Amino acid sequence: MSAVPDIQEELDRKTLDAIQSLLHQESTGRITKAQLNTAIIAVFQCVSGLIDGEIMEMITQISAGVKNVNEVQRAAFVNGDTKRTIALEHVIGSSDVTVRISDWNVNGFTTKRKNFDSARDPVSAAARCFKDFTSGFEDKGYQRI
Repeated sequence: MSAVPDIQEELDRKTLDAIQSLLHQESTGRITKAQLNTAIIAVFQCVSGLIDGEIMEMITQISAGVKNVNEVQRAAFVNGDTKRTIALEHVIGSSDVTVRISDWNVNGFTTKRKNFDSARDPVSAAARCFKDFTSGFEDKGYQRI
């Protein structure tokens, strides 16, 4: 008859199960690399100092392998009255928002990049700007496409 695992063994086992599940979900396309990175960081923060050092090292190595993988938020709008198309882009985790404006009467487009490096929290400022631009264009009669 096997002994009942102690809390340390059970926490180690549950942590390994969670990491394996996350890796499987990412490899099968159920979550993105960026979501995997966020989940691994959350697991790391929950169990740091509570689990075996080898398991902590494994989590650190996995996290390093998926770090710097950022998703891009995109939104596109069209307004037939102004004959303009606008595309917004924000790399999650960056301090930039890119706006591309295409005037149907003119060939080409104008690109404007708004940078928030000087803000107190540049990443949050850029994310807020993307959200504000999105709602602002909708308020001005642009249709999201």
